[in-house]
Amino acid sequence: MEGKDAWNLVDKLLLERIPNAEISRVTGISEPWNQKYINEKYDNLDKKIPESVINNKKNSS
Repeated sequence: MEGKDAWNLVDKLLLERIPNAEISRVTGISEPWNQKYINEKYDNLDKKIPESVINNKKNSS
């Protein structure tokens, strides 16, 4: 498995909450490279809580 196909599979396996070691074994990507990819994805997430979630919580109190 190479390139974009491997990383697309990693993304799908992460959504299934598969551990890093198993993802590395299945894809052939080393654990350190896979962990670096996961860390970069996490760093690029929008960590701001959406306004709709905040408003929903206020309305349910």
